[in-house]
Amino acid sequence: MRESLLEKKFVKFCSNKGWLSIKQEGFRGISDRLVIADQGRIFFVELKRDQSQRLSPAQIEFHAFLQKNGHKTYVFRSVQDFEVLNDID
Repeated sequence: MRESLLEKKFVKFCSNKGWLSIKQEGFRGISDRLVIADQGRIFFVELKRDQSQRLSPAQIEFHAFLQKNGHKTYVFRSVQDFEVLNDID
């Protein structure tokens, strides 16, 4: 699946939950989406078109920084991967 189509589906998934999914750009390694969910939850999402796509070194560094500072990060490569968000706390 093209990454742009996966991203559209992710935005719809978030919208159906009443969450904001904000496109991020302009900073090397930044995640594709910042999600502002319910109950004060905020997390970062990187979308990849398939299993063969890897995070760039800048993306790995950015995710490590976020995780070190207590933020949740996710990498989704399929619509089925979104389901993990149904169980977040």
